[in-house]
Amino acid sequence: MITDLSLAFRYIALAQAVFVVTYLLFFKKKEKNSLIIFTLFFVSFSTPAIEYILSGLGIYDNYRKLSFLPIGFYYFSMPLYYLYIKSLIENVEPKKMLWLLIPGIVEFLFLLVLFCIPTKYALNFSAQYNWIFTWFYGILLNIFSLYCIYLAFRAVNAYQVKYLNYFSNTQKVNLEWIRNTLMILVVIYVFQLLNVYFLFDQEQRQVVHLIDSILTNLFIYWTSIYAIRQSHIPSDFQIFSGNKSSSVADISDYQKIGSVLLSSKIYKNPNLTVLELSDMVALHPKKVSQAINHFSDKNFNHFINSLRIDEAKSLLTDPKHNNLTIEALAQEAGFNSKSVFNTLFKAETGQTPKAYKTHAEA
Repeated sequence: MITDLSLAFRYIALAQAVFVVTYLLFFKKKEKNSLIIFTLFFVSFSTPAIEYILSGLGIYDNYRKLSFLPIGFYYFSMPLYYLYIKSLIENVEPKKMLWLLIPGIVEFLFLLVLFCIPTKYALNFSAQYNWIFTWFYGILLNIFSLYCIYLAFRAVNAYQVKYLNYFSNTQKVNLEWIRNTLMILVVIYVFQLLNVYFLFDQEQRQVVHLIDSILTNLFIYWTSIYAIRQSHIPSDFQIFSGNKSSSVADISDYQKIGSVLLSSKIYKNPNLTVLELSDMVALHPKKVSQAINHFSDKNFNHFINSLRIDEAKSLLTDPKHNNLTIEALAQEAGFNSKSVFNTLFKAETGQTPKAYKTHAEA
């Protein structure tokens, strides 16, 4: 029963993967490098389901040679996911990242040799040196994958710190979904690490396989949705985030920034970036960011949103705008999401927009 359930989940995972890869290749328009890397990752992460299905159907029992067919790509999955994340937030130089793919290349060549030699020799080697496969797939693979996940966490954390100093609207460039999927991956690979043969008996391993199948489906489903929706990070951000400035913040720069913002009300542009603002004030983007950080004690995102909240307060208390809905008012103030507006407004004022308006009219 448990084995049948695990097999069913693997079928579902494979079907999801086929759909997502097809959609991304033929219908999704996004940055080419990210698309290629994500597609390769998705294929490598999903193909082990084929091995599980073939094993569950008893095909490996009848055709032993097929068990050495190198279609798992286990050591490619997490390096490719890490490279996909890096490709979203910066230009990836393949030469610098190639070392992460070396274990996958070694795995592929090793299995290819076993597949190509006579079956009896491959089976004898597998039986005699079974401990190699246990260590290679049961322990080293999971440790290596967890290391790649750690690198991915570090990349996302570094990005999350920087992007609040660049974007005023973070909905389409927020990579929080990746952080959540990485947590699922941690659980998956820890489970697999626990599934080393000397830790569990056959029945216990079946339960672990079922849990692993469920988590794999959850990961594929979640990643599918968000990867399809994910917008590529503008190339301007890569220039901004990689450019270090040692100049000291200047009060005159901050005053100039404030003056331009208030006179032009450019903060009402829902997709305003620090680069656009820097063009208006004729200052380097890093100087704009530093001045805002230093003198307002806020990052660019919070600073611009605070100006939008002030604009919204003015609109809420102005009788001329009584005909505006909360959603229309939010858009007029520079927010392109009612839910984000309500959340930020309440955090700033302690009241919902509607309650604030009612209190002001009382």
